[in-house]
Amino acid sequence: MTSEPLDSSSDSYERALRLARGSERELAQALELLQQAHADGDVRATYALASWYLYGEQVEKDYQKAVSLLKVCAAKFYPSGLYDLAVAYELGHGVARDLRRAFELYLAAGIRGDAQAIEETGRCYFYGVGIGEDRDLAVVWYARARELGVGESDDPVTTEDLP
Repeated sequence: MTSEPLDSSSDSYERALRLARGSERELAQALELLQQAHADGDVRATYALASWYLYGEQVEKDYQKAVSLLKVCAAKFYPSGLYDLAVAYELGHGVARDLRRAFELYLAAGIRGDAQAIEETGRCYFYGVGIGEDRDLAVVWYARARELGVGESDDPVTTEDLP
């Protein structure tokens, strides 16, 4: 194993991901690199750290840390961060459950191209989750999700409903 010095260059994020696939010692280095890249403003590193804390695979699960980092991602309109923060608000993981806020974040992520968020926006409109029920808008969002290869088998909209 080669020890790689920590730096704040733009490749810290990529190096961290390579190291994350290695041994526990390399995971510690990867965590340091991600923390440095996050401190340097790399939203990808911020999201990676948030994911680590959210799922607890590389570090101990910590919803509060995850949400704090996801809020940084959301402030930078990072689609995956917006989506995961929406899920946190919908489920009440690390924050008080707030369905309206969850809907707003799904919508923001969907507008920015997150395919799963597009489907979730359709679900929110279909069932009235955090927003008034609107089956016509639900159909539009579900149709777009299907165009992107998300959903279909478990969504409540049939092919006949689609435009």
